[in-house]
Amino acid sequence: MPTIKLTHKLTALVCFCLVAICAISAVSLTINKNNLINDRKEKTRHVVETAQAAVVFFHQQFLDGAFSEDEARQNAMSALEKMRYGDNDYFWINDMTPRMVMHPFNKDLNGQLLDDYKDPNGTALFIEMVKVVRQDGAGFVEYVWNKKGAKELAPKVSYVKAFEPWGWVIGSGIYLDDVDTDFWMQAKRFTWAISLLVLVMALFSYFFGRSITRPLARAVNAAKHLARGDLGVNVASEKRDETGELLNAMGEMIASLKGVSGRAKEIAAGDLTVMIQPRCAEDELMHAFSTMVERLREVVGGVMAASENVNAGAIEMSAGSQQMSQGASEQAASVEQVSASIEEMGANIRQNMENALETEKIAVKAALDASQSGHAVAETVQAMRNIAEKIMIIEEIARQTNLLALNAAIEAARAGEHGKGFAVVASEVRKLAERSQLAAGEINALSASSVTVARTAGKLLGEMVPNIQRTAELVQEITAASREQDTGAEQISRAIQHLDIVIQQNASSAEETASTAEELSSQVELLADTIAFFQVGKAVGENISAPKQKTAGQGTRALPAPAGTSSHRQSRGKIEKPRFAAAGHSDLLDSDFETY
Repeated sequence: MPTIKLTHKLTALVCFCLVAICAISAVSLTINKNNLINDRKEKTRHVVETAQAAVVFFHQQFLDGAFSEDEARQNAMSALEKMRYGDNDYFWINDMTPRMVMHPFNKDLNGQLLDDYKDPNGTALFIEMVKVVRQDGAGFVEYVWNKKGAKELAPKVSYVKAFEPWGWVIGSGIYLDDVDTDFWMQAKRFTWAISLLVLVMALFSYFFGRSITRPLARAVNAAKHLARGDLGVNVASEKRDETGELLNAMGEMIASLKGVSGRAKEIAAGDLTVMIQPRCAEDELMHAFSTMVERLREVVGGVMAASENVNAGAIEMSAGSQQMSQGASEQAASVEQVSASIEEMGANIRQNMENALETEKIAVKAALDASQSGHAVAETVQAMRNIAEKIMIIEEIARQTNLLALNAAIEAARAGEHGKGFAVVASEVRKLAERSQLAAGEINALSASSVTVARTAGKLLGEMVPNIQRTAELVQEITAASREQDTGAEQISRAIQHLDIVIQQNASSAEETASTAEELSSQVELLADTIAFFQVGKAVGENISAPKQKTAGQGTRALPAPAGTSSHRQSRGKIEKPRFAAAGHSDLLDSDFETY
């Protein structure tokens, strides 16, 4: 809808009205047609009910005894056969079979079955009639049939009603083609009337639309010129209707915009002293324009003052950046010295850790050997005890052998001459027993002494094993501490390397900052030259104070001339202590750090 033109909207409105009229006409024609059809049906129903009343009369005569039943039937059929209405319309009678009982014109049908009697569309007429009668007692049946004297099929409707005493179905039908004829005649009349109405409304909408769209087109054209900034368009109008008032109002707006354009040209020329007067209290544009000029005067004055402050600050920043670059270079040299020391300390820690590991292995092996020696000494003591016991047995055997040798000598003496040889043997045996006893005593004493020495050695080895194990544990702790020291030294080394990188980046950033500050100073001078294009007036110029000079107590101080870049790079190769505290002043960026 927003993109549709006004002429199209008017045309659409007319078309909508015409469509509504056509729809109302179509509905009216349809209602009229239905009413005509309903009237024909009602007429048929009334005449069929009249015919049935005649049949009821003859049946009553039969009941009263005036006629027999056959006579009453014949009289009723004769009466219906002669009855006519309308355009020679007639009645017929069939039964529920269905079988034709009476047809006034087609006598050949009387008595014939009608179950296969169909219209050209295949509708079984009489079967449908019997269904209607059996279901409702009476009703309408619609079908098509050839009208007399016509070759084309015509719609027809029949009304049938049952007469139950004789099982008859009484019916009559009428054609509805004349209803369609009346319908189309009325449709043609409505068509001609609507066509005339369309012509009248089309002419009206055309001339009425032109009287609106032409002035609006001029207004739109003027608005487009104004949108492009063209204030030379002419929109004067002599009409006094709404469109004429619109064009005259647009002319006043163009004249007002020309005045605003003149003020804007003066401001564009750099004259900020121009005075902007609002055209009325509700003139938001001129109020905003006036506020803009005032703010612009303040902004330009502020920019002039700020450019001087920025220029002074840029010079100070450049000096501070150069000094910071020098300090960063000295810090980098110190960090490199610390890094070398940390690396040497890490190497010593790793050597200590390797020695401790080797000592730990030796201590663990010594503890194991001492433990095994203790077990061997214990077994030796037990073996010596067993030897002592066996020697005591040998000593006892020698003693008993000595006693036996003594007894043998006594017995040999008693034997006299015959026992001399036996006495010699007994004497030798006794000497041998005495020597064995003496050797067994010496061995026993030596075994007792060896047992004492072995016990002492086992006790000493038992005391030495815990000490060796404790030594191994202490060596393990020394190894773990050395490993932790090695890890800490590596972390410190990485941190110092990272610190070295950061310091070098800071030095590079300081040099870039100094270069940027010099560039900023030149740009500020260019900005000051550009701002000088504007005229802000004497009153505004007096309100713009000159930039205040900072005193030494306010944080501004004279900075020493920075050393050359080449000397900075050469100083990084030397290892010397930082000189920040000894210089007699502190760096501007070092105030957040603690000096050690």
